[in-house]
Amino acid sequence: MATPSAGVNVMLAVHEKKTSPVDIYRPLRLYIAATFSERDAQRAEDDLAAVRQMRSDLERAPAESSLDLRRDLLLAYSRALALVEPRFPISPDRSHVGLYYEEAYAALNAAPLSQHFDKTWVSHVQLKAAQFYAEACYRYSLELHEKEEIAEEIARLKIGISALADAKKTAKGVAAPLLDAVSKLESNMNRDLERAQKENDRVYLMRVPAASSLGALPAASLVKPTNMAELLDASKERLFSGLVPDGSMKALSRYTEMVDDIIRTQAEKLQQGSEITRVRLKDMDLPDSILSLEGNISLPLDLKEDVEAVQISGGPAGLEAELQQLRDLRRVNQELLVQTEELMQKEASEDAQFRTQFGTRWTRPQSSTLTKSCRIVERFAANLKQAQIIESALPSIARPIMSLDGNEDALVGALKQSLRQLENLGAQRAGLEDMLKEMKRKDDILPKLMAGTGSHEDLFKKEMAKYDPICQEIAKNIEAQEQLLLQIQASYLL
Repeated sequence: MATPSAGVNVMLAVHEKKTSPVDIYRPLRLYIAATFSERDAQRAEDDLAAVRQMRSDLERAPAESSLDLRRDLLLAYSRALALVEPRFPISPDRSHVGLYYEEAYAALNAAPLSQHFDKTWVSHVQLKAAQFYAEACYRYSLELHEKEEIAEEIARLKIGISALADAKKTAKGVAAPLLDAVSKLESNMNRDLERAQKENDRVYLMRVPAASSLGALPAASLVKPTNMAELLDASKERLFSGLVPDGSMKALSRYTEMVDDIIRTQAEKLQQGSEITRVRLKDMDLPDSILSLEGNISLPLDLKEDVEAVQISGGPAGLEAELQQLRDLRRVNQELLVQTEELMQKEASEDAQFRTQFGTRWTRPQSSTLTKSCRIVERFAANLKQAQIIESALPSIARPIMSLDGNEDALVGALKQSLRQLENLGAQRAGLEDMLKEMKRKDDILPKLMAGTGSHEDLFKKEMAKYDPICQEIAKNIEAQEQLLLQIQASYLL
């Protein structure tokens, strides 16, 4: 092999891979007919023809065609293969070849290449590898200097200079331009090393770490990477959409069950929230009691008659007067009851005394027989005491549920505002339920399932995550409703 010219930087040429003609139409059609049915094979005719045309376009692409055109052809064909792969027992070649000087140098020193390449080429590759490594050390040392990490800067510069020196010792017959570039780099690194050492000796006084204690050089992106996942995303392609293998159908069924479960759970939460609101408001006679105050609804006939009777008797003031009369009567009756009990006890005591004193000569009927008809007083007294115990245990019954202390307007206004907020939460729940149903209706992951190359579990986890925001909104709605109901209850019982 010829030695590279001293005036020309000769590089090894890596030619594009040539595309060989392949008939993919016939084997794919036979597979569809055998695995699915002849009818499915007929339905897939257009898709098979489309894939065959893509392959043909790649095979016959003119050499003078633009890089953009060839790139677009490759991307389209790659997306098509992504849809073919999960449906047919074939797999496209996805390997990528990277050429690095370090790997090239190692390959040139090993059999069989070591027997076929001139030593000059080996030296050339070795020096290029050292050059790029030293350049990386040099660039990184500049960053370290800006961050005032002088100790590591010195260590990195020494490592790079040492790599260049070792490579130059065996670099025989290397092209002059490469030697000049290496010498210039080495000069710059020695200059920076001398400066860094002076600064460390005079200012920083830091211990220079050993080369073995340093980690690998951090990688740096030299170009803006292209998002290949988006370019190769085949989920929007409709090729062979009617052919779904059994394994993919089972995976889709499992995902559907997961979605149904979360939809059902969240829908139950929404329905329970509405039912809780209805029951608790009904227990507080809301909003009917407020609407009746405004005259917006008619009262039941029995209740209306009672209200009219109260109004005839003088309204709240008349009721209060009657309640006072009842209290007075209860007090008088209580006094009479006590007097009656005392007389009965006195009579029983005297009867017992006389019977003891006179014995059989005391022929009067026993006290218990004479006062038998009056013993109902004792039962009445017992019932009255029990009623007083119950009344003391339920103090809220002794006062009206809604305060009538002159702040009725403010209280009713606050309740009405809370009820409006509660109504808004109910409307929001209805909207959230509709949103859940719409999300489920549009949730079709079959194209992604067929085009994906990762695990189904990863895909399911990613897809189910889109339901998290609406689940959080539902939880917030239920919590806000509970707080509002507690607030309404507290205001209602003031």
